[in-house]
Amino acid sequence: MTEPERPRLATLEGLPEIRDVSTEQLTKPVRASQQRPTPRWVGWVLLALPSLAVFGVWLGPNVSVLATVVIVLFAAAAWDWWRFQDRSRSLRVGYLGGIFVLTGLVLTLWHDLPWRPALAELGTIALTTGLALALVQLYRGAETVLTLARGWLYLSLGLTLVVGWQRWSSGPRDLTGPFADATYLAAAALTGLVMMTLGQTLEHDRRLRWLYPVAAGGSLMTLAWSHQTVMMLAGLGVVAVGLALTRWGRWVLAGAAVVGAVAAALSWSQWTLSWPDSTLAWSQRRELISQGLALARDTWFLGAGPGSYELAAASRADLPAEPYAPLIEVVSQYGLGPLVMLVLAGLGVLQWCLVRLLRTRGRSWAAPERVTALWCGLIVLVAPVLGAQQPGWLGAPLAGLLAATVVLLARHVENPAGRRVMTPLVDRRP
Repeated sequence: MTEPERPRLATLEGLPEIRDVSTEQLTKPVRASQQRPTPRWVGWVLLALPSLAVFGVWLGPNVSVLATVVIVLFAAAAWDWWRFQDRSRSLRVGYLGGIFVLTGLVLTLWHDLPWRPALAELGTIALTTGLALALVQLYRGAETVLTLARGWLYLSLGLTLVVGWQRWSSGPRDLTGPFADATYLAAAALTGLVMMTLGQTLEHDRRLRWLYPVAAGGSLMTLAWSHQTVMMLAGLGVVAVGLALTRWGRWVLAGAAVVGAVAAALSWSQWTLSWPDSTLAWSQRRELISQGLALARDTWFLGAGPGSYELAAASRADLPAEPYAPLIEVVSQYGLGPLVMLVLAGLGVLQWCLVRLLRTRGRSWAAPERVTALWCGLIVLVAPVLGAQQPGWLGAPLAGLLAATVVLLARHVENPAGRRVMTPLVDRRP
C-alpha cells in the first residue's frame, strides 16, 4: 500500500494523460490543483444531498430519496474506481459496514427475529456504507469538502425556516422540524453548525461567505428551540472554538465571555432550566446505561440481533424504551466484536487527525487540511456523548448522513492532496 502523501503512479493502460484531460467542466480550484475530472452533476447531487436526506421524508414512506441518491452516487463512484483503480485507507469503511450487515444477518437467523425491522435497520447501515464509500471515491480535495459544506449550509437555512414556522404557528413546545424526535433536530443543527465554521474557512466565493454566519446563527436558534441542553452547550463550544481560530474572533470571544460571566453572576438565582435532558440526575443516567447493558449481558455480549432492542424492551420492565447511547445500541444488538471494530475505527481517525496537526505545525489554523483535522477529531471525540439522548440511531437516515460526512472529513485528513491526474508510465525513447 502506498503512503497517503505519495499517490501511486498510474500504470494501467488506457488511463488519460494530463494533456488529454478536459478541464472545461471543472471549477477553478479543481483545475489549479490538477484534480481528476468528474461530471458536473456529481457536484449538484452533493449540494442537494443533505437537504434530500432530511426533507425527503415529507414525500412519504414509499419514496426513499436517500436510497436513490446513494445508488446514483455509488454507481458513479464504482465507475470512477474501475477507471483509475484507486487505493485509499478510507475505503476500509466498507469492511466495517460489511461486518455489521453480516453480523446482523447471522444474529437474525440465530434468534429467529422478525425480518421486517431487521432488514430495515440493515438496509440503513448498507446505505450509510455505500454513501461513505461513494464520497471517499469521488473525493477531489478540499473542493469536495466545500461542496458538501455548502449542502449543509442550505440544509441549515432550511431547518431554521421550518422550525421558525413551527414555533410561530404552534408555540415553543414540541419543535421537531422534519424529524420524529427533537434530538434528531438538535443533532442536525449541531452538525450544520460545525460545517458552517468549516465552510467559512474553505469558502472562496465572496458571494456565499456572508451566508455562513447567518446559517450558524440559525443553527444556534434551532438548538435553543429543540430544548436539548447537552446539544446547546456543545453548540456554544463549537462557536467558541470557531472564534478562537482567528485573531479578531479571540477578541470577540473574550468580550462575550466577560459579558456572559457578569450576566450569569447577576441573574443566576433567576434561571430555571427545565429542558427534558437536563432533568436527569447522574445517578439516573448511570442506571439507564446499566439497564441498556443488561440485554448485552443476557446474550453473552454476542448481540440480540438488529432491530431487537424495542422488542426486548416491550417485554421486559428492566429495559428503557430506547437505548441510552449509540454504543450501547451497538453492543446490545450486534455484540462486542462490531463495537470493538467501531471504536478502533474512531481511534484510527483520531490518529490521522493528530498526525495531520503535527505535520502542519506552524501553519495557520485556517489552512484546509489543518482546520479539517481539528473539526474531524472533535466530532469523533464528542460523538459518543452527543448521542446519549435515547433515540435509536442505527435505523435513522440522519445517522447515515452524519457518518458519511465524518468519513469524508477523515478522507481529507488522510490525504489533502486529493486525486491528482496521473500520467501513465510510457517509454518515449526512440
